Formats: sequence, C-alpha cells, structure tokens
Amino acid sequence: MTFFNILNTLIIAATALFVYLQVRAIHKQININHQWNRRKTTQEMLQKMVMGEFPSLRHELEEGYGCLIWDKNQTYEGVVQSTPDNKSEIDFRLAWIMNFFETIAINIKNDVIEEKICYDYLGWIYSEYYRWGKSFIDERRKRAGDPRVLLDFSYYAEKWSNQMMQERKDLTKENEKEVRREL
Repeated sequence: MTFFNILNTLIIAATALFVYLQVRAIHKQININHQWNRRKTTQEMLQKMVMGEFPSLRHELEEGYGCLIWDKNQTYEGVVQSTPDNKSEIDFRLAWIMNFFETIAINIKNDVIEEKICYDYLGWIYSEYYRWGKSFIDERRKRAGDPRVLLDFSYYAEKWSNQMMQERKDLTKENEKEVRREL
C-alpha cells in the first residue's frame, strides 16, 4: 500500500465516521422534537377538554340527571332504571364524554400523545366513568354488534384503575412505615 492509498482509506473512514455521527445527531434531535410535540399536543388536548364542553356535559349529568359518577354505589344502569324518561338525554351526554375519552385513548395507543401525562390528568376520571358506565359500554357494543366499541377507552381505564390501586397500596405502606418510625 502506498501512502496515498492509506491516506485515501483514512479520509474515507473519517468521512464515514463523520456521516454516522451526523445521522445519530439528527436522529436524536428528531426524537427530542417528537417527544416535545407529543407533550405539547397532549397538553393542548387536555386543555381543550378542561376548557371545552366536557365540564358542562359533566355538570349536566351530575346536577341535571343525578348521575353521581364518583359514588361507588351508583351506576349508569341504576340511574336509567330509576329514571327511564331521562335515558336518551343521559345517553347523549355520556356517549359524547366517552367518545372523547376514546379519542384520547386512540391517540395514546398510536403514540400521538403521552400516556403518563394523560394518566396524571385523567386516571381517576377514566376509571370512575368506566366503572359507572360499564353497562352503557356493553349496551353500545351489543347495539353495534362490534366488541371494539370504546375498546381503547376501556383498556386504559382498566389499566389506570389497576395502576391507581397499586399506588394506593404503596402509599398506604409508606404511611404505615412513617407512622411506625414516629412511634
């Protein structure tokens, strides 16, 4: 090998290394931008929910129709059985809310928005609406003849409900440790 062949090989190797490092840097920047865009989109979607129609629909369900979503003793089925005349109005509002939740769940599943941020905002609400409206979801699936109706909402509601139960257990254990230390 001549000096020029060695020099040429070194130049090619340095160029290849430089290109590789540039591609890695670009890839890293694209990932950082993607993560930022997901967080920003998540925040915008959640803000739209908080500032949009959700609060008024929730208020109408709770105040107007006595739907106590947070009451563990109450369910959708119990409410519509006791007030069948209000079923269509309740169904309209509940369908709107659950379809919004389904949209969020689909966006999480498809990596458009951040699950962790949504969980922090919506974990409890998702779980309670799911528990309260399970029979509504079953009814919608049966009516549509499609088990996929509200499937993604159901998935995240169950997942987050289990996650919250575990967190409560962990917090209880932490509190017990703190109390024991104080004694």
